[in-house]
Amino acid sequence: MAIVLRPVSVSVRQSTTNMALLFAPAAVTALGIGLGMRLLLVDRRRQAAALRLEQRAEFARDLHDFVAHHVTGIVVQAQGAQVMAGRRPELVPPALERIEQAGSEALTSMRHMVGMLRDTEGEVTLTPLAGIGEVRTLVAEFSAVGGARARLELEGAFDDLPVEVTTTAHRVVMEALTNVRKHAHGCTEVRVRVDRSGNRLTVRVSDDGRPCHVSQKGFGLKGLAERAGLIGGDVQAGPVAAGGWGVEATLPWSPARA
Repeated sequence: MAIVLRPVSVSVRQSTTNMALLFAPAAVTALGIGLGMRLLLVDRRRQAAALRLEQRAEFARDLHDFVAHHVTGIVVQAQGAQVMAGRRPELVPPALERIEQAGSEALTSMRHMVGMLRDTEGEVTLTPLAGIGEVRTLVAEFSAVGGARARLELEGAFDDLPVEVTTTAHRVVMEALTNVRKHAHGCTEVRVRVDRSGNRLTVRVSDDGRPCHVSQKGFGLKGLAERAGLIGGDVQAGPVAAGGWGVEATLPWSPARA
């Protein structure tokens, strides 16, 4: 303003200069506030987009666990129905009903998770939570399918566990039971033990079958190791001394996170 008004009148030169000096700080302040608010809005949008991307990546990893678990159960039940067809035909219809139910559950899970993956405009959705109650359901469903019997042992209190710990424990049990169905030949019993000691949860799943070679580079075990590593834990898998195969996960957490 001083530059523009100075040639017009020398008499108002001093007042124009003073007005410009007063106006400059206000303009700079307004510009700084506006720029700061815009940068804050851009940063919030970037954080929301990153959270959505991370959440979808988590859903994609979980999709493998759900599909493998349900489909493996369907295959086992179909094989059992084929065996019963010649020996005890009256048991075939109930087996077919269980196969239909397992297939419906698998389709529902896939539709739900794929729907969240395709939702690009909706709000950021939290990962479906799973706790010790869902672990009990996994063990009960495994025994209901037939073949090996699963036994669950719980030690300690689990009400105040962080969500990321209970969800990871649920995934460990799901993947381990799926591997038992796939690889543990002649298995008659599976032992699932969840033990809390202070601020650490230990999940052990072992069977008494004859283990075949299980690739350590498989998506299931690799995904479990990655998931446990995110919360400072680890996963070990291999033959056990008493025979069979075992999976053990150690999941720590801090009191502040809990």
